[in-house]
Amino acid sequence: MRSVAFLPPGCAVRLFPVEAPFRVINCFFRKGYFESTTEITHESWDRHAPYLVSIKNKRIEIMMQEAYAELVQPGFGHDLLVEAASTMILVELARYAQQLDRKNRSSGASLALAPWQLRRVLERIKASSDMGYPNLNELAELCGISQSHLMRTFKASTGWQIHKYIAEERLNAAKRMLAEDGVSTKEVSQRLGFQSPAYFATAFRRMTGKTPTEYRSEIRAKSIGEVPATWHN
Repeated sequence: MRSVAFLPPGCAVRLFPVEAPFRVINCFFRKGYFESTTEITHESWDRHAPYLVSIKNKRIEIMMQEAYAELVQPGFGHDLLVEAASTMILVELARYAQQLDRKNRSSGASLALAPWQLRRVLERIKASSDMGYPNLNELAELCGISQSHLMRTFKASTGWQIHKYIAEERLNAAKRMLAEDGVSTKEVSQRLGFQSPAYFATAFRRMTGKTPTEYRSEIRAKSIGEVPATWHN
């Protein structure tokens, strides 16, 4: 592990199981004190959320280790030492955010999802046929960022608006299922989470110009047409 994560107020992150025991220390800062010390607002931190889940900073790590050691075995000047370590952590976080700002301005590009975040989102959407289609809140929680930040960074990462990407994936899944023999339109509708077969048919026609039945008939006709002829002597 050996990394630092910073989560602005209201953010959440899912931790996946690790095979070996590890130690975690949590530091909480009051919003007003945090912003006055770092001179950076909550909204500014939200823009950097993808890069705050795993911060590699040796000085922050050392300060957290110092605070932990003092909490386990407090000594003379206990309160002063913990406060000093906390202030150092905030200063280093502020410098880290300034580095991100400079990097963003120099590149002229919008901050995108970190690779691990994009992978989690795409994998979850890909598993929708079995798990049901996720809402924005679930996907945002997977990444440890807000819904609005997810929408901005997903577009920057893929060029797609996230709701349109999900709709496209849902349509492609419907096409694959309709091409299968023995899978009814009703079953396709249920597996993809539509309210009813009629609603599915309306949505499918709006996106393809064909009803599910028309699309299935077209696919079967093409399949029959592609079967090679048998020649007899």
